[in-house]
Amino acid sequence: MESVIPDLQWYKAQSKLEGGQPRCPFNSSKLCPKFSQSIDVLIEHDLLEPAQNKPHSSVKESTSSQRALIESPHMTGRGPEKYRYYYHNFCPEVLYRKYGLFVSELTDYFTGQDHEDARRSTLLRGQGENHPNFEWVDYQPQHYTDCDQYSILYGERTQLPTPKYDMRGAQFGGGFSETNNGEQTGGPINNQQTD
Repeated sequence: MESVIPDLQWYKAQSKLEGGQPRCPFNSSKLCPKFSQSIDVLIEHDLLEPAQNKPHSSVKESTSSQRALIESPHMTGRGPEKYRYYYHNFCPEVLYRKYGLFVSELTDYFTGQDHEDARRSTLLRGQGENHPNFEWVDYQPQHYTDCDQYSILYGERTQLPTPKYDMRGAQFGGGFSETNNGEQTGGPINNQQTD
């Protein structure tokens, strides 16, 4: 099986297959807690500069259970070198901004020597420098429609209004008319509103 390169071209193709927008419609700290917390974790690890004169997180804690994250994004340092990391449950939009890959998981090589060996191996396989294994030992591509937080936010946004009539169990032989200006016992029926 050929490995996926989760770049912008792949992401847009996935969006087209799903019939959605090219990028996540909740791609903002103000709209998505996962996006916001992913930014916060990168800032906390000095991998991203905080925006000037702005608080770390634009999304405040909410009492709504739907706003709560199922699992917060986090990073753990790995290996003897301080900058080796494992990224877990991140917003793919955030990691794309940082590394150019739409992924929710990234695992760095354990040592610099492992990294150099993998680079040589990637080039020997003909995958080139744009292949994620050139920089990362493991990665998990993710489209926004597969994100657990997207499902929650999309559900909040698209809640359907309560129907005006509950027709479950009703038996109507000829259908249902909200406005009936005719006689109830027979005769001509006019469903048009008249002034």
